[in-house]
Amino acid sequence: MSGREILDAGRAAGVVRMTGRAGGLLQSREPLRGVAELKFLSWSFNTSPLCSAFLLCAAAVAAFASPSTYVFQGAFTTDNQIEMVGITVNASEQVTIRTYAYGGGAIGSTTASAGGFAPNAILFDSAGNEIAADAGGHCAVTSVDSTTGNCDDAFIQETLEPGTYTLALAEYDNQPNDSFLADGFKQSGNPNFTCAEFGGGSLCDVTTALGPQRSGNFILAVTADRATAITNVDGAIAYLVGDVSPYTADVAPGFGDGTLSIADLILELFAVNNLPGFQPVACSDRFDAMDLFPADTSSARGGDGVLDIRDLILELFRVNNLDISRPVRATRLGVCAFGGGSSSSSESLTDATRNGRFPVRPQGALALGSPRLLGANEEAVPIYLEAREDLVRVALTFALGDQRSQLRFVPSAAAPPSIVQDHQKGAVAAAWLSGVSVRAGERLLLGYVAGPPGAVRNLEVYGLSAAGLDDNRDVRLELSAAKPEVVPDENLRVQ
Repeated sequence: MSGREILDAGRAAGVVRMTGRAGGLLQSREPLRGVAELKFLSWSFNTSPLCSAFLLCAAAVAAFASPSTYVFQGAFTTDNQIEMVGITVNASEQVTIRTYAYGGGAIGSTTASAGGFAPNAILFDSAGNEIAADAGGHCAVTSVDSTTGNCDDAFIQETLEPGTYTLALAEYDNQPNDSFLADGFKQSGNPNFTCAEFGGGSLCDVTTALGPQRSGNFILAVTADRATAITNVDGAIAYLVGDVSPYTADVAPGFGDGTLSIADLILELFAVNNLPGFQPVACSDRFDAMDLFPADTSSARGGDGVLDIRDLILELFRVNNLDISRPVRATRLGVCAFGGGSSSSSESLTDATRNGRFPVRPQGALALGSPRLLGANEEAVPIYLEAREDLVRVALTFALGDQRSQLRFVPSAAAPPSIVQDHQKGAVAAAWLSGVSVRAGERLLLGYVAGPPGAVRNLEVYGLSAAGLDDNRDVRLELSAAKPEVVPDENLRVQ
């Protein structure tokens, strides 16, 4: 959706309110005959570009991220537990299935610990017929357990033709009856079958002579060679794009609540503007969830590795249900898709940091004027948008502050902002998402930042980002030094 399409949609809908809700999540349980402790996960390699109100969907991963790996994580509590993953393939695909339970190993920048149970992976076609199975022994591919010396993680690599498939993860040696999924598994009524000859309990390692007890933890990774998409995820490490509030960590599932709301929009505003304490770690899951633009499609994963005004605009329209798509992305496990590296870097790449990396001639400037008194107990600094060349319908956002004083934004009557957040102590963030226009050589008063005497003389601009609404082009702005001026009284209004 272009900036013009977004703006036109907003005008048509008269968007003013700042609330919204994402589509609900559809969680399914598939009752199959004779299967105990069954969980069913549906995963598709193709989906429509828009999600319905009851469908959790994800856009496909673009070529730069291919092959793409999706990760399912959980724990067995009994020996007869079965984990099921539904896979739909719309074209000939090479699919790799690997467990990280017994010997552990590295998945991207994430390391899975060894010590889990010995798994058995079985793949079924759409009719429920077993077409592939594996219970380990691939020491050249999977990890060796340092305690037993065995490499008992499962590894399956098959070229799958279009159709639907079911992957079952079981504990060794729980096999399907008659190699047919609907007939269940041989140990379905025996929750402690592995420890029967070792004194009782569950999750014993029957691949060794002494049968030591193992943990129930597992990680299951499914990799496809081409662009893929996820539907109806139940248990996969994935996240709703734009859903970043509340948060306790930058790694999924440490953020989000399943809905899109004003709280997500405010955090996006802060992150785009580099507000101290609110920047997600570069390449992290939370950064990726904030990197909305360009939007996800049915054939490409969204985002461009930079947080800027265009991400904020798209977040605004999803929060207000003017853009009803609700893409979900699978974790990249801390691996950067743009420019390499990993989330070990603390820098979050926003439009402000990108400007320094890719210098171009600025088209305008954000100018801070000279401080002046605003009543007996406040001072104010005027904020201007200066045009080096014609700025036509430019969306703009910035944040500034001193990290300690209670500041507030006094908007200009000529250019009221779409969003203002000045409740965070020591910071003011504002955005003009409907666009402003300024002729070359002229400037536009955006408003004033007001605070206690002395505070506004030490303001630091944390972030600044602008883009054209009509064509999503980057608009480069620089910071301009303060200069003395006379401001008409009517422009300074206490609110």
